[in-house]
Amino acid sequence: MLPDVDRWTEKISKAFGSFCFHLKRKKRVSVHNRAPEMGPPSAEDKSEGYTEHLYCSGAATEVLKFGPRDLHHASSLHSTPRVVFILIPGNPGVVGFYSAFMRTVHEAFGRRFPVWAVSHAGHCDPPDTMGMTADSPRMRIEDVFGLNGQVEHKLAFLREHVPGTPSWC
Repeated sequence: MLPDVDRWTEKISKAFGSFCFHLKRKKRVSVHNRAPEMGPPSAEDKSEGYTEHLYCSGAATEVLKFGPRDLHHASSLHSTPRVVFILIPGNPGVVGFYSAFMRTVHEAFGRRFPVWAVSHAGHCDPPDTMGMTADSPRMRIEDVFGLNGQVEHKLAFLREHVPGTPSWC
């Protein structure tokens, strides 16, 4: 059973006007209904976002997270369904631009649901300990920086970091 997205869209639109409706039409928000309910906010569930840099499909990727940082760990602790909002930015795929919007979505739902944004492959400034591409050829996409590669990059991210099977809205 999918959550009442229209009611949530109305809540969020008070702060961001028609931008939220644009997101809904473009289908950039993912509803994931297989992960568990988070419950009350914890120390990990701060109002400030957490930025993580990782390799996905062999390319440096930035993930901005509001809510739990590891959904695989969270899903093993509970069994109730929950929602995960995944934001895929436009071009350029810089996730920091969406921080205020993501914080508003996270707060609008009482910090019960994680809100994550995943950058486009290579559209980030990785820390000094990381290069733009991974040294290992494991899980690489031939042209991860091209259009088809960017699509595959997002699918790989969902497979690796979001447990269960997502439902899209």
